[in-house]
Amino acid sequence: MSRLYDALVLDMDGVVVDTEPIIFTTFCRLFEPFGISFPDAYLHRLVGDSTRQNLVDIARDYAVTFDAAAMEEALHEAHRQALERVFIPLRVGITRLLDQAREAGLQIGLCTSSQASMVDILMQRIGFSQGLTQPLQNYFSVMVTGDRVGRPKPDPEPYCTACRLLGVAPGRSVALEDSATGLRSAKAAGCWCVGLRTEYNQHMDFSPADQVVNRIDEWVESNWLRTV
Repeated sequence: MSRLYDALVLDMDGVVVDTEPIIFTTFCRLFEPFGISFPDAYLHRLVGDSTRQNLVDIARDYAVTFDAAAMEEALHEAHRQALERVFIPLRVGITRLLDQAREAGLQIGLCTSSQASMVDILMQRIGFSQGLTQPLQNYFSVMVTGDRVGRPKPDPEPYCTACRLLGVAPGRSVALEDSATGLRSAKAAGCWCVGLRTEYNQHMDFSPADQVVNRIDEWVESNWLRTV
C-alpha cells in the first residue's frame, strides 16, 4: 500500500513541547513595570504569532509606549533564561507520533516562529529524555526557525521552506499546528493541515484545518498514516 504523503512538519511551541505557560510568564513579568496585568484570555491570543507581532498588538491594545526592538530582545533573553532552568515537558503523544513517522519512512521537519537559539536550548535540555527513543533533535531532518525566514507565519514561506529543504512537495506533507496563524501558513503553502486544540486556543478559528484533533495521542491511535 502506497502512503498518502512523505513528510510530517511540526510546529514547536504547544505541539512538540508545552512551553506556552513559560512564554506567558515571561510576558507578564516584563510588562509588570508598565502596570499591565494580562488576563489569561489575552495571553492566549498571543499564541502562534511572532514576538514582534505580539508587541505590536500589546502596544495597540494597552495604549503603552516602549522601545519595540529593546523589548523584543528583553523578552527573548528572559525566555532563554527560563528555558535554561525550568522543566520543559513534551506534549503528550508526541514521542509516539515521532516514532511512527520515522518508522513509516516519513521525513520530519520542524517549522517554528521561535528563534534558532530557543530551539537549540530546547533540544539540548530535552535531549534523550521523557520516553524518547533518540535525542529529540535527531528526529528532525530540517528545522526552520522564525529568524531564518523573511516572512513569518501566517505567510506560507516557513512551510514552503521546510518542504523545499526536506525535498518533499507541500501537497505530500502533513502539518500539525496549534494556532490559526500556523494553520494559515501551512494551508497557504499547500500542506494537509491538522489543528491541535489545546487549553490555550479554544477561541481560535481553525477553519483552515483539514482535520482537528484534541490530543496528539488520540491522533496517533487513529491510524493517521492511512486516514489523513
